[in-house]
Amino acid sequence: HSQFCMQGYILLRYLMTGATARKIWFLSALVCAFCVSGARAQDAAGDESIPLTLERSLQYVFHENPTILASRYNLRATQELYPQALAGWQPRIGAEANITSTHVETGNFSEGDGATTKGASVSFEQPLFRGFRTQAEMTAASRRIEEDTEALRQTQQDIFVRTTESYMNVIRDRLLLLLQHKNVE
Repeated sequence: HSQFCMQGYILLRYLMTGATARKIWFLSALVCAFCVSGARAQDAAGDESIPLTLERSLQYVFHENPTILASRYNLRATQELYPQALAGWQPRIGAEANITSTHVETGNFSEGDGATTKGASVSFEQPLFRGFRTQAEMTAASRRIEEDTEALRQTQQDIFVRTTESYMNVIRDRLLLLLQHKNVE
C-alpha cells in the first residue's frame, strides 16, 4: 500500500510542475485510482483484480471525464437541431374554442336578457415553399452536427494524450524511484 501512495506522491509532484488546471483534474483522477484502489481495478465480472493498465485508465477517462461528457451532451443537443429544421416540412394544426356569456339588465325589478355565444375553429397549414428556409436550416443543422462531432473527437484526443502522458510519467517515475532505492542499498 505504501508503494501505491508513493506512486500518488510521484504523480502529485508531477502535477505541481507547471500543469494546467485541466491537466491537474485528469491526473488527480489517476492519483485517486492509484491510491484508493491500490492500483487495482475490478474486471467486468467484478471477481478478479487486474492491474490498472493504460487501456483501463483510458476507459475510465472515456466514461467518467466531465469534459468529455459535457462535449457528448453538447453534441446530443446539437443533433436535435436537424429534426427541428426538418419540422419545417411538417403540417401545422391549430385549434381554438371560446364561449362568451353576456347578461344585460334592463331595470331594477325586471329580469335581464342574456346571450351565450360559442365558437370553435380548426386550422391546418401545410408549407409548400418557405423561400428555401427549410433547406437552409437543414444544411446549417447538418454542418453544426459535423462541427460538434469533430469538436468531440478533438476533445477526446486531447484528453487521451494527456492521460497517456500522465500514465507514462508515473511509470517513468516509478522506475526512477526503484533505481534510487537500489542505489541506496
